[in-house]
Amino acid sequence: MRADGLLLTESFTLGQSADPRAKLGAPYDTEDEAVAIANGTVYGLSSGVWSADANHARRVARRIRAGQVVINGGGFNRMAPFGGYKQSGHGREHGAYALDEYLQTKALQMWVDPGC
Repeated sequence: MRADGLLLTESFTLGQSADPRAKLGAPYDTEDEAVAIANGTVYGLSSGVWSADANHARRVARRIRAGQVVINGGGFNRMAPFGGYKQSGHGREHGAYALDEYLQTKALQMWVDPGC
């Protein structure tokens, strides 16, 4: 863990390594570099951020391209929308977001007589 208390991990990195957690604790020097490491994969199912400053952790978590970001080891909410980014899948399970897969958006364009 760095002196500033921020540690970023990428939970699912599938590549040459047999261990899917191979990038846990990858070294970095700046917050931007840490986010680039987390986003520098074709996968994006889950990631995690740890920090003594919860607001800072939330700001970093918002920048990570993963379907779920666990902050400070937070528990799993089974009612939260579940799904990944990039090659970890598209769409979500659970909640209102899951319904989007079955809906189509239609835009109606109509001229309205301004004299009416």
